[in-house]
Amino acid sequence: RTQVRQRRMKWQRTNPRLYKYDFGFIVGMVNPVHPDTAGVILRTAFPKDPYFASFLTPWLGEGLLLSSGKKWARDRRLLTNCFHFAILQSYGPVYANACDIMLRQWSDICSKDESVNVSKSCTLLTLDVILRCAMGFESNCQVEVTGTESEESKQLTQYATCVINMSHAILARANNLLHHPDIIYYYFTAAGRKFLEDIKTTHDLSERLIAERRAALKESGEKSFEECCDFLDILLTVRDEDGKGLTDKEVREQVDTFLFEGHDTTASALQWAIYYLSEHEEYQEKCRQEVLGVMQEGG
Repeated sequence: RTQVRQRRMKWQRTNPRLYKYDFGFIVGMVNPVHPDTAGVILRTAFPKDPYFASFLTPWLGEGLLLSSGKKWARDRRLLTNCFHFAILQSYGPVYANACDIMLRQWSDICSKDESVNVSKSCTLLTLDVILRCAMGFESNCQVEVTGTESEESKQLTQYATCVINMSHAILARANNLLHHPDIIYYYFTAAGRKFLEDIKTTHDLSERLIAERRAALKESGEKSFEECCDFLDILLTVRDEDGKGLTDKEVREQVDTFLFEGHDTTASALQWAIYYLSEHEEYQEKCRQEVLGVMQEGG
């Protein structure tokens, strides 16, 4: 994996806008480097690539990332309320609390004159946030397991671990041409069998919690938009123009999709931001002053 990264870094330096690389003679991939190039690609209406999407389908099903056509359009309309400003604003305390946990850990590590694994910390931070905001999961994934947790807490920690494992497994598979055929990956590799085990673990827990939340909503009466507490609440209460909502399977697929898309990409952005700020102290100070100014304005 280190060799692959080094090779791609070299390609990025010699091709500052875009480069293409091949997996043997079977499939090629275009990788935009410059944001202007990425913008051109993202504004197009090309169909989604079924080749690499097939790696994700067993986990994500037909969530927003992989669906298309009428199903994608319907789901996109139904999920619009999930990104309402009022909903996103309510997550502020979750972000702050999760960051406090990470920073306390960094402080403890630095007090021992040890190095911080920024990549791992950012991944656990964003996973902690998305689990709380999406499903109300208090996974405590940023905190080391002590062995005294409840069974429910252990299951949530296991869930968080499986999500991280599956995200890494998908990337590893994409970089190994021999693992691309399903029959080889799932039946003849330990990585493929572990991937399916992790999928079953996450799906089982998600389906149980979704069923419990739906039963609770039925008993107490469906919530209005303003009363919804998290992403799962909204998914269980939204209705299309025909009055139809999402099935439990569809809810699970959307939750899995946002867990995958939300934690990994955000963690990567945070890592690069921290790296570049550490390399340019003048911008680091500008960011610090802006944050202090916003905090003072907010009281």
